[in-house]
Amino acid sequence: MKIIQKHIIFIITFFSLIINFLHAEENIEFNLGENIEEKIISKLDITIDSSGSNLPDGAGSPKEGKIIFNNKCVSCHLEKDFYNKADNPIKNEFNSIPINLNWTFPKTLFDYIRKTMPYEKPQSLTDDETYALTSYLLFKNNKLKFEDILNKKELIKISMIKKDTFLTKWNDEKNNILNTSKYNNKFFNYVSQFFNSDEKKIQWYNDKVDKNYLNQKILAEDISISPIDINLPKGEGNAIIGEKIYQGKCLSCHGTEGKAEELSVEVESIRGNQNTFRIIAFESLAGGLGSLSSEMPIKSVGSFWPHASTLFDYIRRAMPYFEPQSLTNDEAYAVTAYVLFINNVINKDDVINAKTLQNVNMPNKAGFIDSWGPDWWREWLHQKYGIIFTIILLTTIIIIILFAQKLTQNLSNISLIKLFLTTIIFLWFGIYQSLQIGTQKLYQTYNSLKLNNGIWENILFEPIYILLGVFIIISTLIWGRGIFCGWICPFGTIQDLLFKVSKKIKLNKLEIPKYIHNKLIYLKYIILGLIIISTLYTTGHNIFIEFEPFNTVIVKKFNTSIIYLLWALTILTFVFFIERGFCRYLCPSGAALSIIGRFQVINWLSNIKSCGSESCAACSPNCPTKAIKKDGTINTKECIQCLSCQIVFNDKNIKCINKQSKSSIRINKGTKKIIRTT
Repeated sequence: MKIIQKHIIFIITFFSLIINFLHAEENIEFNLGENIEEKIISKLDITIDSSGSNLPDGAGSPKEGKIIFNNKCVSCHLEKDFYNKADNPIKNEFNSIPINLNWTFPKTLFDYIRKTMPYEKPQSLTDDETYALTSYLLFKNNKLKFEDILNKKELIKISMIKKDTFLTKWNDEKNNILNTSKYNNKFFNYVSQFFNSDEKKIQWYNDKVDKNYLNQKILAEDISISPIDINLPKGEGNAIIGEKIYQGKCLSCHGTEGKAEELSVEVESIRGNQNTFRIIAFESLAGGLGSLSSEMPIKSVGSFWPHASTLFDYIRRAMPYFEPQSLTNDEAYAVTAYVLFINNVINKDDVINAKTLQNVNMPNKAGFIDSWGPDWWREWLHQKYGIIFTIILLTTIIIIILFAQKLTQNLSNISLIKLFLTTIIFLWFGIYQSLQIGTQKLYQTYNSLKLNNGIWENILFEPIYILLGVFIIISTLIWGRGIFCGWICPFGTIQDLLFKVSKKIKLNKLEIPKYIHNKLIYLKYIILGLIIISTLYTTGHNIFIEFEPFNTVIVKKFNTSIIYLLWALTILTFVFFIERGFCRYLCPSGAALSIIGRFQVINWLSNIKSCGSESCAACSPNCPTKAIKKDGTINTKECIQCLSCQIVFNDKNIKCINKQSKSSIRINKGTKKIIRTT
């Protein structure tokens, strides 16, 4: 009874200490310490808050603002294209980028101008110029007189529209959507309104989304085309069609046949420039072949660009200037074909599509030489010292395994070596690199390959992960799963540490009966099967992947949602009382390595030949995973190669009572005392 009370008191104390040391933010995320980066960002953030309390000092009038507008803004915005939201303007009536004067709050207008204008040089306006330009737009909306002075105090006073206008519109639209149904039942409508009467505001900014999920969404919506043409869309076009599109949407900026020229007075008027001088808006798209080595190089598509696919990508994403991404895929292919045609790269009737674009050879393709190699190789060079250190650690493990028989002849020496090496490995992989190879990491790799059509380039940006993964596969095929599980796995080191702490404070460990243990060891294989099935057939976030607490403990350092945190604490409590309990019964990664280990080439462990006496516990060394059978043979599928049994077998400082067989009952040569190894 006292033992049970002792365990209960420890569990309560353990959870209390953990929860008290962790700081929770609205029961969503636990943060360990204060984030210094947030302080730095807050100092650099010039955003104006809703109350306007951090508006800068300064002043300006509409008169001054008009001068600034004509000098810095009229190239993109014409005064006749100002409108009020209530006017419902027609898009085709504009000759420039229109400006909606009916802003919700004048402070947000000031904030937008201050942060993003003018287009060519954002954040180049002084505070006085920003106030002047804001006052001019407010004057055009009849909120100020032409002679008025606008400053911080006056800007806060100005009211554009009622505060709840947008919320009211949203609520009306939401109610219309909710009430619009093919089947309209008054009873259910009444019940729905009753339970939603006290609807709370959605705290969207507190919702935490998994980083990997966000990366997957970004990759899925990314329309950029790389030079290797992985994801070119369907569609086609030729230069004949492209010429017509070019003349209608591109000629005003890029000139006839893509050659830079002085813009006509008519074009200058459209762009809002009423001055008499003329300018060249953009560089040439065509010509300049062979001019790159001259004193006046012309960097056109034909003379400079190395890949045709990036030309298509740029046209598709950024053109035309006033309406980017408005071209269809067919139109983008057609304009690409026309630009290639005026550079004498293809014929006018050649069809350009996803297949033919990859076969286009640009004149300057050989002019680009990447002396550094691919991008992922640069990351390897950047992490060269980390790679060297990783190789040294892994090589040291191999040396210990190769000379294990000699090293295990001295208990104290091998214990110090293992303690030192596993500590360094834990600090390097677990703490510094935050790297724990398991089902979660493999799932991320699987998703990355699937999203990138099987291309390994993104995965190669993690050299330590690649080296460690290759090492684990090769070492498992040669020596079995134990090298990773017993020497490298950071979570395994944590389990060993927790169990040693429990022994120090003299908590009795829990022993699973042998007949139950022999059944439970297959549980991890069932868990592995469920994870594989869920990976193949589950869409969205796969909750089964979070079974291993590696992501919570090693990668995120307990900075995650409370449900994952509680699960990790449960596992840690479990291994506190059962040595390597997670490795024995629950670890799906260990199960996978055990399956690979069935092809093990070298079985290098020496089996302990039992003397047959069941009354003597010394015949069974202290195996953390109970991998030693009753007859002394070792179950390699469960062995983590901790070397405990090898120490018992090879240590020359202890001698077996039974001189005919090497059992684990040994007599010290000097004291003649029986030593029971544990």
